[in-house]
Formats: sequence, structure tokens, C-alpha cells
Amino acid sequence: RLQKVSARFNNIGGTPALKRGDLRPIIERTVAYFRRRLPQYKVQVEIREQYDEVPMVRFHGELIEWVVENLIKNALDALDKDQGLITISLSYNGTEGTVDLHVRDNGRGMSPSVRRRIFRPGYSSKKGGWGLGLTLSRRIVEEYHDGRMQLLDSHPGHGSCFVVRLPV
Repeated sequence: RLQKVSARFNNIGGTPALKRGDLRPIIERTVAYFRRRLPQYKVQVEIREQYDEVPMVRFHGELIEWVVENLIKNALDALDKDQGLITISLSYNGTEGTVDLHVRDNGRGMSPSVRRRIFRPGYSSKKGGWGLGLTLSRRIVEEYHDGRMQLLDSHPGHGSCFVVRLPV
């Protein structure tokens, strides 16, 4: 695990080599990693997966895995109900020409003022957070993969949905 983290930071500093492939195995492996750790959370959590047939995209496996881990971790941290639900979906967006990864939770959601700041370096709504997860994730998606990462929607008390769009 430490070697993986070290390799990720090493890739951030350079220009990572992208390879054409299927995102689904990366996402499934990351979800499986978190499922094994769900018993340590204070709330009951269900992670649902929905995978459509999608075209292959160019990506760097370790870096995209890091993005997915960060989004799932943030979703878990946002859960404040007895029955937490995180939905992970992968679909093809023909209008945009992208493969879209959605990570949705039914957690506490964000106020408009928090939504405006979430991608700023150093900003964290979590006690003890460093404010780097979403900043680095967005950089990985946008600068290294020519994609887009955004908060699609978030409402206090109703959860949040992030999308990662990678070009086909």
C-alpha cells in the first residue's frame, strides 16, 4: 500500500503515460477495497454499482484509482444517516463524447458557500482534513487526462454527486 501511495505522488510530478483501456476493473477493484473496510464505519453503508457498456479511454491506472478512492472516501465521510448509500455508476455520454463516472451519496450535502470552495487547495470541511484530495483529483483528471471533474449537485441533508468525465 505504501509503495502504491509513493508511486502516485511520483506520477503527479511528471507526465504519466496514459494507456487505452477499460475503466471498469479499476473502479470495481477500488469499490471492493472499500467494501472490505465498511464495518469500521459508524453507520450502515451500502455501495451500489451500475456499469453500462462504455468505450475504452486513455488513462493512467494508479492515478485514476486514486481519484476514485478519494471520491468514495469523501462520500463515506459525508454519510450522516443510519442507512448510508453510495452509488457508483459508469456510463457513456454520447453528447459530450465522454465516459462518465458518477459517485453519489445520501450524506449531509454541502451549502452553496462550501460548494464554491471545495476544489481550492487547503480547503477542507473535515476536522483534520488537509484540503488536498479534491484539488489533486481534479488536477489528475483535468491536467493529465484532458477530462473534467465537477460537483454535479449537492444539497444540505440530501447528499452530493460528483462526476469525472474522460474523453473517448
